[in-house]
Amino acid sequence: MDLVVPSADLADAWRDAHAEWGPGFHEDGFGLTADDDVDSAQGFSDWVDRLRRDSLCTYRWIVEVAE
Repeated sequence: MDLVVPSADLADAWRDAHAEWGPGFHEDGFGLTADDDVDSAQGFSDWVDRLRRDSLCTYRWIVEVAE
């Protein structure tokens, strides 16, 4: 497992994990707001860009490294 900077390249894996986790109004640590569109490619990319620019929080995603 590694911690990585959020990336739009991980959209499919993120969506799979989110579906498994289950959506909710408030999801600690996701950095999602009610206005975020993580279902479209552009919306996901915009959300990732916002996470990366956040000066109050450093977001990292846990990814499984292929052996």
